[in-house]
Amino acid sequence: MDKLVLASALACALPAWAAPEWVNAEIRRLGTEKSRIVVKPKRINRIDMDSMTMKFDANKLVAQTGLRAGDAARFQVRVRSDTLDIIALEKRP
Repeated sequence: MDKLVLASALACALPAWAAPEWVNAEIRRLGTEKSRIVVKPKRINRIDMDSMTMKFDANKLVAQTGLRAGDAARFQVRVRSDTLDIIALEKRP
């Protein structure tokens, strides 16, 4: 019975572990023609990276967000090989 309870608890918690972390940031520059974005994020715990201004590869959906330089935003990042890609981006209220 204890194993069943533990298995159920882990199964319910798994989606929380799998979901990418939302990271607060300030938009510094948008380069929509190259799908690049320059942001100054807060610390990204998932990849143990401190706050620094840096360039990210961004998908085409990012270009449609209506964000401008100086806007407060939040994003989700995916690690691929040797690059970081923004997979979700939205304006912070």
